[in-house]
Amino acid sequence: MPTFSAVTRDHVLTALTEYDKVGPEQFLSDHGFGPSREYVIWHDGRSYDSKAILGVAHGFATGTPAHSEEFGIGRTGTAPILEALGFDVRAEILDAKAALPAGTAVPARTVKAPAKRAAVKREVVKRKVVQERPVIICPGCFQQLPAMGNCDNCA
Repeated sequence: MPTFSAVTRDHVLTALTEYDKVGPEQFLSDHGFGPSREYVIWHDGRSYDSKAILGVAHGFATGTPAHSEEFGIGRTGTAPILEALGFDVRAEILDAKAALPAGTAVPARTVKAPAKRAAVKREVVKRKVVQERPVIICPGCFQQLPAMGNCDNCA
């Protein structure tokens, strides 16, 4: 997996410029990426496919572009790298049409609101507390007495 340590903000800005110049479909096709499924970069009021942009920026930095399968998943993938370079990385809704009423225009990308945690029903498990019997020591030989209470050595 590439380390992306060579990628600078200027490399990412160059990739964003190319993305704007050729358009999203052509950019993704030219560089072998699919549309972003989870995180996008927001820059100057537009959204960009985060993995594709970072992969192409890696190519500008090192001469070898990074491919989609070389990235981590979710918040461990492109987001921390791009955020460290000063970019705004956001989660997106995958199916925007399902969330809007019929006849409403669908924006290119819609930003996800933070998910509310579902209430989790927790069951209290009652456990029977078993008290251990105290250990009884034989006063004559100082060994532990068996359950019957009679010392096998001193009897």
